Amino acid sequence: MEPFKYSGLIGDSSFRVIFLEPGQAHDELRCRLEAHDATSAPEYEALSYVWGGPERKRILVSEGKQLLITTALEVALARLRLPDLPRVLWVDQLCINQDDLDERTQQVQLMKSIYSKAKRVLVWLGIDDENQASGAKEVIKKIDAVWNDRIGSIMFPTNEELEKRGLPPKEASCWRDLEQMMNKPYFERIWVVQECRVASDVLILWGAEQFSWDEYFHTYFWSAVNNAGDYGRGSKSVTLNWPNSQILFSTTNYGDFGLKLDWIGLLEETKTHKSTDSRDKLYALLGLFEENGPSIRPDYHKPASEVFADFTANMIPQMDSLILLSFAQLAKNDQFPLWAPRWVSDISEECSYKPFTFYDFSASRKLRPVSRERSKWDVLELKGLLIDSMELTSSPLLEDISESGTNTIQNAWDLLGLKKQQIENRYMEAHGVLKAFVWTLTAGQGFHSSHPHSKPAENSLFLDFAAYQIGSLQSYMALADEQLLTLTEQKCQRAALQLGLEARDAYQYLEMNPEARSEVSSDDLRDWMKDWMLEAHAGNNNAWDLAWDMFKKIGINPDATDHYHILMVLITMWRKIFVSKQGYVGLSSHNVQPGDQICVLFGGSTPYIVRPTSISGEYLFLGECYVHGLMNGEAIQQWEEGILPSQWFHLR
Repeated sequence: MEPFKYSGLIGDSSFRVIFLEPGQAHDELRCRLEAHDATSAPEYEALSYVWGGPERKRILVSEGKQLLITTALEVALARLRLPDLPRVLWVDQLCINQDDLDERTQQVQLMKSIYSKAKRVLVWLGIDDENQASGAKEVIKKIDAVWNDRIGSIMFPTNEELEKRGLPPKEASCWRDLEQMMNKPYFERIWVVQECRVASDVLILWGAEQFSWDEYFHTYFWSAVNNAGDYGRGSKSVTLNWPNSQILFSTTNYGDFGLKLDWIGLLEETKTHKSTDSRDKLYALLGLFEENGPSIRPDYHKPASEVFADFTANMIPQMDSLILLSFAQLAKNDQFPLWAPRWVSDISEECSYKPFTFYDFSASRKLRPVSRERSKWDVLELKGLLIDSMELTSSPLLEDISESGTNTIQNAWDLLGLKKQQIENRYMEAHGVLKAFVWTLTAGQGFHSSHPHSKPAENSLFLDFAAYQIGSLQSYMALADEQLLTLTEQKCQRAALQLGLEARDAYQYLEMNPEARSEVSSDDLRDWMKDWMLEAHAGNNNAWDLAWDMFKKIGINPDATDHYHILMVLITMWRKIFVSKQGYVGLSSHNVQPGDQICVLFGGSTPYIVRPTSISGEYLFLGECYVHGLMNGEAIQQWEEGILPSQWFHLR
């Protein structure tokens, strides 16, 4: 059969629709394509689905000629075909000539309009090969009736609570069916974010079953507020992946229940979403960017590396900020310039930390970026200040920070001890070295239950750190066995206690608060702590009562034991502690090394790490960093006073 040949589209607002011919289950799939201007297009439904594999080997007949399509689309069209009437559809794989890069570029710009003006968007989740769709539909319908009923526990509802609301018990197979549905690859696809958020009406189809978008939203919402599984603090007996769907519901359609994001938030929240073409991590979201968002034109002729580099470089003057540099992800052995974010999460596990730019720093005060026009697409030229170079770096702070954090903290503290004099000279305030250390481990952030990342009260991080150190030791010893007990006399455990007490003493000194002073001396406390450890090891069932009493004697709120730990894990995981030649203490990405340099670039909210190349003035960009004493414009003040000169940085 002769292959189908596309005729060109006329006008920037024209697009094609297909008329899917009626037929029975085993009939050959047939259609015809028509091109229309947006102002005169017939009423149509738009398909939202997963392409599956890229191979197009299945045959669709159009006016006696063959169109090759993917297996996934063949199955979808067979499900959507009506028995007696043509069905008018917009399907990207058919309505866009995928082999014409110019047409793809032009049509991508119409995607928001195409999906928003469709009579309905049809979400196809695929075949129901394990007969789970009916079970999922059953529980969706039942949740729909009680969706706004928040049971109020931090755990997933009990069977008794479920029964009162007419919902199946946790053991019922329909919960597993719903779990499988919410884990479908569809919800990980980048294009569906725009396709669903702009739609006026959505119908979900899974196998032979179907249900409305509102019903699915109610299921998502109920799952979220009732802690359905691993994704909240609830029971693991029902593990519904509701976060996968969160971004699909806009505030336009669902008010305060929807997710409102600026364009950077959209890019960050969709890092885990997948696309066959990496350039679509940008292009698939263009229709959702607000009016003051990125003004870029899709171009499938450019390689992905150049697309992302152009995007970053062009947005710097448009935003008047270097915020995008904080999202750069450090990958190995590819052609991306290191300063250009590519908005993916699978480069390496080491790139999973949250950027410092979210934490309200102002390293360059309110100065605007100073840049030059690029002479090469992969070189970014920015002006700023060279501060210092790294002298010591720790190993990456890995998983053990959450499991045996006292050892990790002690190792980092010992690192600072190697350059204690330089650090004391840099931070000349009372307890300056300890403060630099304690503040760096949480990037200067405090903890409040309503907002884990916030500016702490003056000196309060000392108390949180002391509670963490001593609380970690208490928890460790409560579980001790005969072998672990011997560690209580070893250096690391003694040092952990000592470091916690030093932090407490620093707080008391700086606050000059008699009520904050402990009831016992440090020596008495150590003796008492040793006795407590021995009792805990002997199987004392009142370990927490003992710990509570211990915290009161020390003068620390036991409720604060987790505060510092939570922040430290979130902020330091996969990062390195470093000390510079001039005694600055900081926190950086995992791949820095001694000799790398610290700079403050005009327009940047944080300092950055760069590595000199063999070419004068050229540097590899290694990402943002936290540097204690440089986060609030201190370097700019030195520049204004003539202490630091400015220079150009040619970043690769």
